[in-house]
Amino acid sequence: MLKELFDPETIAVIGASEKEGKVGNLVFRYLTESKAEVFPVNPGYGTIHGKKCYKRVNEIEKGIDLAVVCTPASISVETVKGCVENKVKFVIPLAGGFGETGARGKEMEKEMKESIREKKTRILGPNTLGIFVPGSVDTMFLERKRSPRPRAGSIALVSQSGATAATIMNAANLYSIGFSAFVGLGNRIDLNENDFIEHFSRDEKTDVIALYLESFADGHEFREVVEKSEKPIVMLKAGRSDSGRKAAASHTGSLSGSDRIINGLCEQYGITRAYDEEELIDYSRALAYCKPFSGDRIAVISTAGGHGVIATDCITSKEHGIGLKMAKFGESTVEKMKKVALGFASLSNPVDLTASATDEMYKQVIEVVMEDDNIDAILVSVLFDPPGITEKLVDVVVGVEKKKPLVVYSVGSEMTLKAIRRFEEAKIPAYPSIWRGIRALGVLHKRGKFLEVKNESLQ
Repeated sequence: MLKELFDPETIAVIGASEKEGKVGNLVFRYLTESKAEVFPVNPGYGTIHGKKCYKRVNEIEKGIDLAVVCTPASISVETVKGCVENKVKFVIPLAGGFGETGARGKEMEKEMKESIREKKTRILGPNTLGIFVPGSVDTMFLERKRSPRPRAGSIALVSQSGATAATIMNAANLYSIGFSAFVGLGNRIDLNENDFIEHFSRDEKTDVIALYLESFADGHEFREVVEKSEKPIVMLKAGRSDSGRKAAASHTGSLSGSDRIINGLCEQYGITRAYDEEELIDYSRALAYCKPFSGDRIAVISTAGGHGVIATDCITSKEHGIGLKMAKFGESTVEKMKKVALGFASLSNPVDLTASATDEMYKQVIEVVMEDDNIDAILVSVLFDPPGITEKLVDVVVGVEKKKPLVVYSVGSEMTLKAIRRFEEAKIPAYPSIWRGIRALGVLHKRGKFLEVKNESLQ
């Protein structure tokens, strides 16, 4: 259904421009890097960047899969109508100035939506960044030097806010987190989150669907599509407070629902709820890279005794409500660790290999712990302060056979950032703090419990 949106063969950029800083200039330049054949449309030019420029869409000899409308809101309605008349399959009007601004803007949206009634043209937006698919399509009008695009990965980000999504992707790029696609919903006069949840649930490149929503386009349909999805969904639903709901209404022109009802919805359908943008991506990464687990026994391996104490507090504290506990090692596990660790290392859980640890000790201890049936998942700290630890420790952890879910945390400076990026590229969830790593384990556990109950109900 959405193939030509994410992988178009022909694209028209309406309002394309040669002027630096103009939306039509950036969008046209970025789209010419795609595999599609791109046609600039602007009555003010004969050519744009060496390509023949058309005055109107109907002058283009080929059928158009995707039209990106870079014109102001005041003329975007008529522009979209022209696309509909020429049977363009998908139209993305980028401009703001519609329903989010008041009554006149809502009338413009109504007119735009009416133009596709009983037609095959679909609209994404208006008031949107559009879409970004690594290696395929980039309709975002943000300068890449200031807003770098993430690499290819397996997280699909669907966001009602373009600016929020841009900051999420900027941060993701810092840690080399990859995305299969980004969709900016904008004002959702036609295509909405339900269409994209359904699409990404079937998309082979997507392992997790990450949502930023301020309201639901159709709550009943939302329940239907998330219930059918076999893929994990992580949702940041903003507008939880009365003030937040008012802010959401002024931002998108739509109303958000009761927070209590949304919590119930998440529990019933196994949606992982995030409460800020950091959690949204942290949880998505964990679910994309690790198999969920229903047990609650966690092993912690570190070279810093203090970190082990902090991790133990975070795992077992009732106020955090993660539902995990520290595993109790089997006797054979302790005996095997004694053969590879130093005599003064602490081999109860949490394991403290001490500052005298080496890369090889890490490898052997992780392998031993992996074999223990008393353990459901492992938290490994990767710290580069000990003199016997080198950058090769990343390769060691990556190379260990993952018989159980393994999450890494690494606290430090530039070497740490480099390590997290390498873990990310190897599809091992790695975080720059103890607590973020433990939260990720909590999400994997909760997802595992949900799937366990779901499977039992189907039997």
